[in-house]
Amino acid sequence: MKKILMNDFSERATNVFDPYLQSIGFEPTIKDRDKVGCRHIYRRDNQYTEIVANIHPHDRPAYYNIILGEGEDTFPESDWNSVALWRFKNEIDANENAAEYLFEGIKDLSVNLGMALEELKKYGDSFLHSDLKLFHKIRSKVNHSREPYKIYKPGKGGTLAVYSEPESVKLKKKFSI
Repeated sequence: MKKILMNDFSERATNVFDPYLQSIGFEPTIKDRDKVGCRHIYRRDNQYTEIVANIHPHDRPAYYNIILGEGEDTFPESDWNSVALWRFKNEIDANENAAEYLFEGIKDLSVNLGMALEELKKYGDSFLHSDLKLFHKIRSKVNHSREPYKIYKPGKGGTLAVYSEPESVKLKKKFSI
């Protein structure tokens, strides 16, 4: 497969996702990209849909993902208030073993993004149409099983002290309900 360029990904993602998301009230609010990543955010009131891509060599394998969230779309809250579309897919269809969309093996990026849009319509339909019951169920399950972020500090006698980062403790509690 040829090298994925974030400018190309961003343009194609815009062409595929903008018309549908705008037709159901999600407006583009952020479109960021650099050489190794891309982030498009669409908002409708307190909900957001994010298309994110990462080709940084330290984060192999290269992928893109569709994220559905409720609340702030900035870190750290967005790390706790959102759910990847692949989790909806696995929840709805027990035979699925879905994950991020890997760039490896994609022959036609526009066709692949079109298939991702169809999966968003199918598996994210309830969220996209403001029925958040399934979204809340999945988000709660995911966050309940997660650990808060950890802070490591040198302790006495060469030991390492580990602390839970306070803000992530609050966010875990808030979004595990």
